[in-house]
Amino acid sequence: AVLLRQNSGWVFENPSLGVLDYRVLGTNFRDHAIVLTQLEFKDEAFSTVELSRTELASQEAMRLFARWSKGLGFLPQQ
Repeated sequence: AVLLRQNSGWVFENPSLGVLDYRVLGTNFRDHAIVLTQLEFKDEAFSTVELSRTELASQEAMRLFARWSKGLGFLPQQ
């Protein structure tokens, strides 16, 4: 799987899944954590992909996503 920068968004490229478009929600460059969302994925309104080097980064990423999703009226999901 490869993350490629394209204009204002990112493309998550996975040969087995094809190429999926993602929108960057937040980043923590110090710990290399990235939270992405793909709208209308399968049966869910959105889904997340976490790319993190440490558990701490992952937790921070989830806080960013929870704050973003609350702003849209979604309840935080574990």
